[in-house]
Amino acid sequence: LVCGFGGSVFAKSVSQQEWQCNVDLHQGDRGVLFLIRAGSKISGGIKIASNTAPMNHRITGSWVGSSLKLKRLLSNDVDYAMVAIMQRTDKKIVQLGGRYGLNYKGVWSGECRFISEKKIQVTDPVRNTEPKPDRPITNAGPSTNVKALPYKPTTKDRIKFSATASHPDGVRSISFVLDGRVIKTCRRSRCNATSPPLSPGKHIWRVDAVSKSGYRNPKYTSELIVKMASQLKGQCTIKGKATGRSSDIARIFSVSAYGPNNDRLFVKSSRFKDGRFELKNLQPGNYKLFVDTRADTPIGAHPSQATVRCRRSNGAVRVHKDFEFR
Repeated sequence: LVCGFGGSVFAKSVSQQEWQCNVDLHQGDRGVLFLIRAGSKISGGIKIASNTAPMNHRITGSWVGSSLKLKRLLSNDVDYAMVAIMQRTDKKIVQLGGRYGLNYKGVWSGECRFISEKKIQVTDPVRNTEPKPDRPITNAGPSTNVKALPYKPTTKDRIKFSATASHPDGVRSISFVLDGRVIKTCRRSRCNATSPPLSPGKHIWRVDAVSKSGYRNPKYTSELIVKMASQLKGQCTIKGKATGRSSDIARIFSVSAYGPNNDRLFVKSSRFKDGRFELKNLQPGNYKLFVDTRADTPIGAHPSQATVRCRRSNGAVRVHKDFEFR
């Protein structure tokens, strides 16, 4: 019971939770949803990096059980309805999926992470817990808009990363982390980085942002699936044979070529057939050759790797390289 000059009003204690969600509106618009949950009441804000213009709007609504119902306040008299089903996958992580907009034609999804919780006394939970539009949550990390181009990289591409971060207290730094290694850090709210050509397969990257007050954004990761670039047919052929006292075992070995002009990008391989190997249609440049087998044998090629050069020419080029087995 809370007493005042005008009489008595009833107050109650409710749990106030802060959540931060990375959301995708499934039309090329991504952003961050800030939620303050006081009992079943929701208030907060949403920041969207749109293809047309950035958007920053207030949010009100309710979160009851697994049902989330929101109003995105576009202006004083215009709002968008947003509904979703919340599914908890961890003590502090909730996945959401639902619809929004006129006739609920839009589809959206996201992942929400728990930030903090405290008990508060309220007489009007909506009024008392609603944040200011330009400062929805002060102890959450910066919201970030990130991009990696091209969307479908190959082994010949240099990936261009970009990020923009925002926070009511300002942004101290942005860092790009690729496969567990920081490749660039910027001391400002915008940052760009370019990677070297990557090997084929899956690569994991993320953006770490820190506000001037020391709060960090959740470490959401993204995947890059790098595909092998199509190889243009060249006019160079590298061929050779197995020599030495154990050359008869060369049939279980293969020669793999990496290049041109680097030892990271796989080009092609050739098995020793009748004691010989042949690599065709190579572009000009230096190639590193590796001789290996999956079999368990004490016999091997000497040397097990070598660098050869395919020179530029208007006609066919043939390069010979033999490997001794012992």
